[in-house]
Amino acid sequence: MMSVEMEIRTRLDVIFSKYTPNAQLTEFKEELVADLLEAYQDFSKTDRSHNEALDDAFEQLGDIDSLLKDFKEPNWAKSHHQLTVPTSTKDFVIDYSEASIHFYTNDKIDLITIDEYFSRDNRRYFATISENDDKIIVNQGEHPMLFHVRTAVNIGIPRSFTTGKIEVRNQAGSLYAQDLVTEKFNVQINAGSFKVKNMDTKTADWQLASGSIKATHIKTEQAKIHAQLGAVNISDATIDYAKVNADFGSVRIDNLVGGGEFTINSGSLRLRVDQLTNDLKLNSNSGTIRLTAPADQDFNFELATNSGAVHLDRNDIHYNKSFDGYKSGFVGANPEFTIDAQAAMGSIKIY
Repeated sequence: MMSVEMEIRTRLDVIFSKYTPNAQLTEFKEELVADLLEAYQDFSKTDRSHNEALDDAFEQLGDIDSLLKDFKEPNWAKSHHQLTVPTSTKDFVIDYSEASIHFYTNDKIDLITIDEYFSRDNRRYFATISENDDKIIVNQGEHPMLFHVRTAVNIGIPRSFTTGKIEVRNQAGSLYAQDLVTEKFNVQINAGSFKVKNMDTKTADWQLASGSIKATHIKTEQAKIHAQLGAVNISDATIDYAKVNADFGSVRIDNLVGGGEFTINSGSLRLRVDQLTNDLKLNSNSGTIRLTAPADQDFNFELATNSGAVHLDRNDIHYNKSFDGYKSGFVGANPEFTIDAQAAMGSIKIY
């Protein structure tokens, strides 16, 4: 019988076969194998069959083709437009109605590079640059309504631009950012996906109306993340204070160092915390809260659900109150931070 990893690699081979192999694609493929294995293991606990768990894992990828096309000049491109913008203390705003946007680190000293690719050749589609007292704005050019024009944008940020303040607006499409060090990186997407890898920024405000947010290896002092309809998946993150919520969908955070407030209106909330640096507040209107707390860190807790059960699986527990739907007290001898979990409908499980 073929192993799960081999099945995952076989499926990925089919997806990647449309693209010319290179080191960047190979590295990305290995990351996907690890992510899909972990997703499969989670789904296999609840799905009825092996194939269902594998299908569910791949569904988490979303529109993988749009992302893969950003790793190179699109083979569908009929037109190429290049711009350069000197770095500045002003906010750098990227404003598109529909595009696949890829941020990366370029080899320039003080220039931001912008490469646009279009499936139709017309200068009216080229972006324009404007400037006011506090912003430099890159506006998408004409976007025809009668027929579709595919647009891909590669934006290079200098490695030395650590004070950069970046804001991205994309009504529809995908956004991918990698290997960036900035002061601010804000995102507004109406419908699409946002993926980020290796980002160090002081503040992040990511707003998504419909789609998914996936981030790995990020570091920020403050993060505000909101998905109205979709999934938020973050791993290997250091966030001093995070405010994360999803109205309808799921929130999953793995290997978190930090604290803050995590809220789900309808869906699932799953956190694995390596270290608390702040209080942790978890809220669910409808859905289960699951938290793996730091294994070697003491904490206070207050856990309450209106409809469901509270389960706390830890050693050295000291209860102030303990009922089926409510438990309070502390773990260990020297708790510094508090875990507060509240569920209107659903269970709370702390491991």
